[in-house]
Amino acid sequence: MTHYLKVSFKDGSIYETSKEPQEGFEKNEWSVAGRSGVNYKKVYRKPISGALVSVKHRDTNFGQTLAVVLRNEDYFQIEVPLMDRDEISPFAENIIRQLPNLQKGMEYDVTGFVYQPEGSKYQYRGLTFRKDGTEKVEKALSYQTANNPDGDIPPIEWKESMGKKKPVFEKRNDFLYNFMKKQLNENFGESQDVPSTPEPPKVEEKKPNVEDLPF
Repeated sequence: MTHYLKVSFKDGSIYETSKEPQEGFEKNEWSVAGRSGVNYKKVYRKPISGALVSVKHRDTNFGQTLAVVLRNEDYFQIEVPLMDRDEISPFAENIIRQLPNLQKGMEYDVTGFVYQPEGSKYQYRGLTFRKDGTEKVEKALSYQTANNPDGDIPPIEWKESMGKKKPVFEKRNDFLYNFMKKQLNENFGESQDVPSTPEPPKVEEKKPNVEDLPF
């Protein structure tokens, strides 16, 4: 059996939805982009644990996604949107930065997070992978900054338009996308596709990423 899981943009919780009532699921009224309805939702309060089967780039009816598949007694597919408007989504970017350090077949405990440092107006989102329940998988990519000119990920560029400066994500998006495809092909291969879950991920406004945090 495969459980198709999503990650809440609001709080980082990992959850599963169903059209029909199931044991452990609560009734949930949802609204996305002018659409609304009722389904049933189960929030996973504990880490999703299992052997890493694959990490997949998928093209679904609701857009491109990045999916992490784990296996213990069942399969668990944790899926996040690849894009958030014009840029790579924060959850996908976080996973991409960890790809070189993720090992197929290794046992991991996976949790989602949303964190806002004290005094900061920005929030940070991602998935934490832990080996043996304790050892956190480190990120393999750092950001290029004034203090880190040799970093891997290009900075967001700013372009003036109609008297206002606007962020341009093209170079960063291209770097992260090409890095993702290379890592998936080399370390995981392109495995068989799995049908997507029935509702689109909720898209909310967020600010551009800034400096890295230890998550």
